[in-house]
Amino acid sequence: VHQAGEHWAVAGSAGSLSQLPVELAADACDEMEVLQSDNWLAVPITGRTRPSEVLLVSPANAIDVAQADDIAKMLRSGLLICLEQSTLQAQVHHLQTILDLAVDWQRSQDLSELLVSMAKAATRILNGDRASIFLWDKARSQLVGHPALGVEGEPLRIRDDQGIAGSVLKSCQPERWDESGDPSAINKRVGKKLGYATNSLVAVPLLDRKQRPLGVFEVLNHRTGKFSKDDESFLVELAQHASAAVENTQHIAALVETRDRLVKSQTETLQLVGDCPQVQALRDTIERVAPTELAVLVQGENGCGKEVVARSLHLQSSRRDQQFIAVN
Repeated sequence: VHQAGEHWAVAGSAGSLSQLPVELAADACDEMEVLQSDNWLAVPITGRTRPSEVLLVSPANAIDVAQADDIAKMLRSGLLICLEQSTLQAQVHHLQTILDLAVDWQRSQDLSELLVSMAKAATRILNGDRASIFLWDKARSQLVGHPALGVEGEPLRIRDDQGIAGSVLKSCQPERWDESGDPSAINKRVGKKLGYATNSLVAVPLLDRKQRPLGVFEVLNHRTGKFSKDDESFLVELAQHASAAVENTQHIAALVETRDRLVKSQTETLQLVGDCPQVQALRDTIERVAPTELAVLVQGENGCGKEVVARSLHLQSSRRDQQFIAVN
C-alpha cells in the first residue's frame, strides 16, 4: 500500500484482500521498523520523507523479520530507480515541448497562435483543466486573457489588483494555491460569472527583458490534486518564452505603426498641385493604376514632375512600405 495525502491505497496485491491494517502501516512508516499485529506484518519501504510505501503480509508468519527487511531494501531500490527514471522522462518531455514551441514561434511568429499553443501545452503537461495567459493593459488597470482557454466569446478581463493573478503581477513572483490555502486569495466573482470553481492553481509572471511585468501565465485545477514545485518551475520556463514572443511582437507592431505613420505623412505631404481637369484626370489615373501590378512609364519634359507622379504611384501601391528608389 502507499499513502496519497491523508488516505492509503493499494498499489499492488496478490491473493484475496480483507480489511487492511492502515494504522499498523502508518506506525511502521513512522518508526521505520517491521511491525506485527493481528496476523499482519507491516514492512516499511519508505518513510515520512516522501510518499510512504508499506508492504503488508498476511499471515504474519509467512516470512520472518530478516527476510522482510531484505525484501524492503530490494523494493526501496526498485522504487528509487523508477522514480529517477520517471523524473528524467518528465524533464525530457518538458524540454521537448519547449523546443517544439520555440520552433513553431520561429516559423510563424503569429502571437495569438503561439500563446494558444503554449496555454494548451501547459494545461496538458501540468495535468490542468484550463489555462490563461493574461497581458497587462496598464492604462485600464486590467489583465486581459490572450488566450483564456475554456472561456468563450469576448476576451477575459479582470482587474489587475485582484486574486492570485493580481498578486503575481504586483510581486513578480510565482504563486501556487489550493483549497487548503486562504479562500479570500481567489477572485470568486470571476468564477461565479463564468460558472467555474477554482480548486487549485499555479501562476507565474510574464516579464520583459528588463524584468518589468507584462502579464501573468496561469493554469487552473490540477486533475488529481494540486500543483507541485516542479509544475511551477516548468511554467516559469515556459513563461520566459511567452514573454519573449509578446515583447518581440509588440516591438514589431510599434515599428509597423511608425512605418505606416511615416508613409501616411509622406502621402499627405506629396500632392499633385492643381485643380484643373488635366491634373484631376492625372490623379484619377494614378489612383486606378497604383493598386495594380502593371509596369508604368511616365513621360514628360524635364522638370514637369515625373518623379512626383512616380512617388505618388508608389505611396498608393501595395509596396508603399518598401523603399522608393529614384535613379537619375
